Amino acid sequence: MENNHDVSTYASSFSETYSAGRRLALGGCSLFETPSQFEPVDLTEYTQTTVPAAAWTASIGSGSGVGFAPAVAGDSVLAATPDGSVARVALSNGAIQWKTSVGETLSAGVGTDGNIAVVAAPDGKITALDMAGKTLWTAKASTRVSTPPAVGQGVVVVRADDYRVQGFDASSGELLWNYQRTNAALALRAVSRMIIDKGNVLVAVPSGRLVALDLKTGRLQWDILAGPIRGVTDLDSVTDVVGAPVLVGNGVCVATYQATPAAIPPAAATDRHCGRSHFPARQASRCKITHCMPPAFTVKSYAWHWVTANSNGSIRF
Repeated sequence: MENNHDVSTYASSFSETYSAGRRLALGGCSLFETPSQFEPVDLTEYTQTTVPAAAWTASIGSGSGVGFAPAVAGDSVLAATPDGSVARVALSNGAIQWKTSVGETLSAGVGTDGNIAVVAAPDGKITALDMAGKTLWTAKASTRVSTPPAVGQGVVVVRADDYRVQGFDASSGELLWNYQRTNAALALRAVSRMIIDKGNVLVAVPSGRLVALDLKTGRLQWDILAGPIRGVTDLDSVTDVVGAPVLVGNGVCVATYQATPAAIPPAAATDRHCGRSHFPARQASRCKITHCMPPAFTVKSYAWHWVTANSNGSIRF
């Protein structure tokens, strides 16, 4: 009888323990439920209002990539492909005016000012062609280049994949200046572009910053945090300016990975105080975002933002 009592007591205790464990396990499932704030939002439906039609197409080579983009120069379009092909095409009808090969694979192109066309190779080799397709000069960047060069006012600007920015003489290929800064340990490999505004080149650098460098000397003119950090983890700290900034009037439209608007006054870059003003995400609700070219949109975690600024760097809404 005593043994039966012990067995009965053990079975009862086991049953209670199992039941409690089951309730705990079921309750623990709620720990893995998705909080409502992380639920995907419904996508906005847009009604198609126009049907685009191709005006012309032209085959210039083989392959494509994120470092390649056609460049319009007057009545022509300059384009390159990874197989080393570079071509000049009539903007009006797509007729190929000339096509050549640099003799090696390419990683980025084309940059042009209407006088020369510049492309880059995976080993950092920079090749400049005249508008007839003849090689003018070659130079060497610090490492691989995945961003189309920017050309203007007699200077070719190259941003290498190590984020070093270098300026070369457009007529000879001579290295004029280097710009390099200490970068974050974890950086977003973003597809960004450079643009030239007056005597400066605007360049995106890691940690969400946009800088203006003097074209002739490479000296820093202003530095703005366009994409502030939003969290405390290493992944949260990854932010950058992506895509190509667009100049409109006295402001610049930029896309940021962390989707935070900023005031960037490129037209007043000669003022050491310009480009310093910005408003963080927590103030965004008090600021009116007026206009952006292209129109403001958000895709995944990317967003376009547009803000204007006075010539002295103060924000104008």
